[in-house]
Amino acid sequence: MLKFKAVIFDVDDTILDNKHTEVGNSLHERSRLRAVRMVGQEEGIEALEKVTLQENLDAFLTAYEHSTTATVWNLLKMKGLVTGAMAEEDNDLFRKIVRLKNEIHEKILLEEAEPIPGAIEFINALASGGLEGKLAVASSAIRREIELFFSKAGIDQHFPGDQIKSREDSKY
Repeated sequence: MLKFKAVIFDVDDTILDNKHTEVGNSLHERSRLRAVRMVGQEEGIEALEKVTLQENLDAFLTAYEHSTTATVWNLLKMKGLVTGAMAEEDNDLFRKIVRLKNEIHEKILLEEAEPIPGAIEFINALASGGLEGKLAVASSAIRREIELFFSKAGIDQHFPGDQIKSREDSKY
């Protein structure tokens, strides 16, 4: 039998089911698309109001990295609203969409997020099997979103703050 000293998890699609069952249905796709369309409507930018499910997915798939910031920037670039290759944090339209996407995503997590079948049981079994205090997370997800989901799923006690490395901890 294998004897583990510790276990490091990712979150999205490892513990958290992002619901990638069809184009446009994942939790991130839905929150991003809703934010883009809402900001498009507020700002009177028809190109954003009418972004399709496929365009939203294509922006993610062709972004320079798989993150909210890179995807939103790529979508704005695809629509001819920005020109730079990399996200420019001082762009007001970009910041507004990213901020709203994160707000919407938190609500979706609280209302709809579910664990991958068996993930919670596996984590609890590892903890009770001698690995309590030796479970960690390394994820490109936002820390607040990780903590919200872990609290909702009842596994937050297994992952204290210093054992979670999130997007904010990375310098890329």
